[in-house]
Amino acid sequence: GENLYRLSLTCRHQSGGSLTFGLRQRGQPYRFYWERTEKVPADWRTYDCEFRLGPNDQPMGLWLNLGVAGVFDLREVSLERLSDADLEAEVRRAYPDGGPANLCRSTRFPLGLPNGWSLDRDSSDGDVVRAEAATGSDAPALRLEAPEATILRSEPFPVVYPVAAHAVTARVKGRGDWQVQVVHAGRTFGSATVSLGPDWQRFEVPFTPRFGIPFYQVRWSGSGELLLDRLQAGPRDKCGEYVPPAACEVALCLGSGPHAAAAARIVFEDEAEPWLDVCLVPSPAGAQVRARVTSVQGTVIDLPAVRPDANGRTRLDLGPAMAVTPLGSFRAEVWAERDGSALSPVQELVFHRVRRPRYWGRDAPDSPFGVHTNSTTRHLLMAKAIGLNWTRLHDAGLQYIGWWNLEPERGQWRFFDREIQRYRTHHIKVLAELGTAPPWASYYADTGRKDFGYFDKFFQPKNLDDYVRYVRQVCSRYVGVLDAFDVWNEPWIHAWWGVAYDHEKGGRAGYVTSAEPQRDFARLMQAARSTVREVLPEAVVLGFNTTTGGGTGSQSFSGSDWTRGVLEAGGMEHCDAIAYHAYTGDGVGYPGDSVERGLAVALGPIRESLGTVPRPVWMTEGSPLIHRMGNGLYLHTVPGTPPEDAVEDADRLARYLVSMLANAVRRIFLYSMHAHGDFGTTPKQWNVFTTDEGWLHPSGTAHAHLAWLLEDLRFEQRLDPGGGIHVYLFAGAERAVAAVSSGPDWQPFALPAVPGATWTDLFGNPVSEGTAFAGRVVYAEGSGPGALERLRDPFAPGNP
Repeated sequence: GENLYRLSLTCRHQSGGSLTFGLRQRGQPYRFYWERTEKVPADWRTYDCEFRLGPNDQPMGLWLNLGVAGVFDLREVSLERLSDADLEAEVRRAYPDGGPANLCRSTRFPLGLPNGWSLDRDSSDGDVVRAEAATGSDAPALRLEAPEATILRSEPFPVVYPVAAHAVTARVKGRGDWQVQVVHAGRTFGSATVSLGPDWQRFEVPFTPRFGIPFYQVRWSGSGELLLDRLQAGPRDKCGEYVPPAACEVALCLGSGPHAAAAARIVFEDEAEPWLDVCLVPSPAGAQVRARVTSVQGTVIDLPAVRPDANGRTRLDLGPAMAVTPLGSFRAEVWAERDGSALSPVQELVFHRVRRPRYWGRDAPDSPFGVHTNSTTRHLLMAKAIGLNWTRLHDAGLQYIGWWNLEPERGQWRFFDREIQRYRTHHIKVLAELGTAPPWASYYADTGRKDFGYFDKFFQPKNLDDYVRYVRQVCSRYVGVLDAFDVWNEPWIHAWWGVAYDHEKGGRAGYVTSAEPQRDFARLMQAARSTVREVLPEAVVLGFNTTTGGGTGSQSFSGSDWTRGVLEAGGMEHCDAIAYHAYTGDGVGYPGDSVERGLAVALGPIRESLGTVPRPVWMTEGSPLIHRMGNGLYLHTVPGTPPEDAVEDADRLARYLVSMLANAVRRIFLYSMHAHGDFGTTPKQWNVFTTDEGWLHPSGTAHAHLAWLLEDLRFEQRLDPGGGIHVYLFAGAERAVAAVSSGPDWQPFALPAVPGATWTDLFGNPVSEGTAFAGRVVYAEGSGPGALERLRDPFAPGNP
């Protein structure tokens, strides 16, 4: 029958690697009945998990799968099978009064969206959807203006008394029909539809909480206008009238002022010192506002207490914190107190301070730094502000360019000019994927499939003339807007390049590729490039679309087998650059790392056949952070989730990028800045730069500094002075940079003095010469004549 389990692990991973653990089937197909992935730090950490399993008669075991090589220590493990009666007894002892009436920290909205709240990843803020503080008689409500369908998500709230029926209530008015759901990690626990009008009304969404679920969110879906105030979540018998969570609550907003990227919660170093606008609702007599700021490196600064004005408002100067740690990511915690006693829950806001990118406000066509992101204002600002100058339209943005979406019926075209142009308005160059095929134009129509799923967009086109017509339409429409094109996506996987479907196998395994898939793809490359060049003679068209994956099987080809087949089919003649994908969970940032080995797989057959790689190489999709990214510096936003070691993510990303550039990769498209949505309990698989709900993660500020340093430089040389230390030298006009990394086994050393150069950490903060290298990437930057030689000398072979 169904049972509830409590699993506790105390462990550490001296390499800081990922760990997937859970209860798994012992025999084929070896599926996990329950699993969780964590990035385990080098210090001891205990993971306590509660989860349910349905009826099952298969032998199972406790599995611990390590994501990277290294030393993993397991100190204690326990697995209990619990009954609801056991847990109910625990809860009733802990909360004899039935728990708090209101579990939300943010229920009033005088300064707009609180930390942890977010808009749907497809909704562009400011120009399409607006979420802001209401004014006039409607204050302090939140006002959401959505002429197009959108989703608004609340921050998570815990349920501490799951033995009772609960409800979410709020006061609302506006226009349109809005669906309100109580969700956790994509599962819905309660739902209702409310029709809004000009008068305030109170709605209720009942839901039944369950043991083993640490938090829930509220999700609003609809279009029109939504004004929201006095949000409450708690036991249903306590939700008759609005009850605030405390004597008051704190609202925060990063002071916008002249800050160019404040909408993405980013401040540039050359702008005015950042500040926080604070509002107490209500404002109790004698209340003081207290605050502390914690940097991603762990420095903590307590700010002076201030008193709000008669309206409960004040401004907190963040200058004292910036004076100690000028750059990086920061968590501000703010609360109200009186006579040393708290009057409010702690509210937090995570913000970021970086150098202004070298190409802010202008195009950077030669930049190597790219990402996948949807066309939304906050994410385009975010991308440009951290030095990302390119985007690839796959998954994120494929809906704007994919053939399946542009011509759903033969001859019936629709275009997404607004979204395409928004990239260019923010000076982000676009690598447009010429891919997918509508059902009428592909082998999908021959498969007998009833539903149209994700992979069904990628059945091969049956007639290349139809595909050519699509390519010509796109190129002709976007003359002067698009000038770089990727052909298809991952055709080396059968599900992305199918011509038939095996219903007996079903699922992803059911997709069947052709007898000559590489030759088919070479023909598609030829059709795409010749058509693009007819319309846009100077455009760049990518080809091969290969991978670092090393095994050919029933569902995919290895990178080397795919590359060899496309090369033998004449593919080199039909591309201007070679595209490949490079995901890795293995070590990066040293000779022979997974970046270097992956390139050997993807490009090996070309080197073997031609003696060289005659085209530029673009890494069009990849990441070193799969199953690693948590929620950065959040301490209060996600209940029961401690802050992660975000410095490790930042270091790993820097190592990956340095290694890519050192291995002659011309352009790097990280995946992804769009893979967010609801909060979860495990690290996200595809996030690179964002927290679960889509705000910037500290990995982004590390990218900002690396891009600021290495933009416009070329890789010159790697030095290996010994002790597992590796120095990557980059140089350009009157400027040079040394990026110091390390292998798996490195020996401590002190950063040497380099005349005319300055040392900085991952985020751009100064580091003194003589400081001990701590296993994280550091940089030395010099300028003027001879800068490269001065950086080279301390690490040259033979120099003690």
